[in-house]
Amino acid sequence: MAIPDQAQELRIRLKVALIDVKTGQWDIFVPKVFEDTAYSASLTRERSDQQQVELLKTKAYQAAIEGTLARYSR
Repeated sequence: MAIPDQAQELRIRLKVALIDVKTGQWDIFVPKVFEDTAYSASLTRERSDQQQVELLKTKAYQAAIEGTLARYSR
């Protein structure tokens, strides 16, 4: 078992641009920003970092979908 020797803080912030190609109308919005701190050891750092990135991307994309549906489903 490896001992964690490094902390990594990540933040993901998306900007969503929606364009109605029929009318040319467009809108931009920013969903919730997600942050995470993970501790990793040198032996498992690459896998740990990738898992942290995937977690934040999943949360951010889900928030973008929910924000889009909340704003534009009528």
